[in-house]
Amino acid sequence: MASLCDSRITPARVVLALLTSVGLAAFGEARADDRSGSGAFSSVDSEHMFGFTIGSDIGGAGEIEIEGEQDSGLGKRAGRYYAAMNSLQLKYTATDNFRIAPHVEFGHHAISAVPGIADINNFGVASGGVEFKYRFLNRADAPFGLTFGLDMSMARIDTGTGQRARDYALDFSLALDRELIANRLFGAINFVYAPSWARDHATGVWERAAITEVSAALTNRIANGVFLGGEVRYLRAYETAGLSGFAGDAVFAGPTLYVMFSPRANMTLAWNLQVAGRAYDENRRLDLTNFERHQVRVRFGFGF
Repeated sequence: MASLCDSRITPARVVLALLTSVGLAAFGEARADDRSGSGAFSSVDSEHMFGFTIGSDIGGAGEIEIEGEQDSGLGKRAGRYYAAMNSLQLKYTATDNFRIAPHVEFGHHAISAVPGIADINNFGVASGGVEFKYRFLNRADAPFGLTFGLDMSMARIDTGTGQRARDYALDFSLALDRELIANRLFGAINFVYAPSWARDHATGVWERAAITEVSAALTNRIANGVFLGGEVRYLRAYETAGLSGFAGDAVFAGPTLYVMFSPRANMTLAWNLQVAGRAYDENRRLDLTNFERHQVRVRFGFGF
């Protein structure tokens, strides 16, 4: 089997094939479900319906969920580049509007002949942290859902290069979503600010950086418990945590798939391709210095 790093077999082709096959298989069921107006899943948790874009739902009071997720970045200007963070998270919804979720990440990096990045091929514990979410508005009884998130983490390796480092990161997020057509069409908008402080293991030098992101997504029910959609994300990279020292920007877009196996078990697949962007000190199309060419998310969640 060819490597995921091989540009001839891209994640675009893999994920798109999955989305197409599921969509075609579900078409007949979706038409039958439309005529009946009923389905096995009377309620939908919107949090992971949209791919990289997040919905406002956090579960009900007392709910526990175990979640496994892999976020992968593939492709630079030259060479072979694959960087994946494999996350395991335990989510506990303490009240109807507050949730806490500790998590641990395992990094897998396979990088060779990429300018500016040392060759590496390793897998190991990368980081750990805790996420807090507070829901200000419940979309069930408000015009839209609104949830604030804060993720605090500490890493022992650099996410982008796989090299040893001491990295402290925050991730502030605001998620808005709305059910546009009852039990069929859903939309979401996200705003993210993610500053970080990293100490290089070899030099001892501290570096500061930040990423901001605005994203929008739509997803549509094509069958009972199956949602097919798409998202667009705009990211900006900075050389300081205070949003000065602009380093580059990128626009990502791609399809998403969300499948409910049962009311408490679900899966998310998403592939984003960088379709526009530019690094600050380059005139070439796309920013492949601060971002990857492809971003892929594969996620499974199981509730109790």
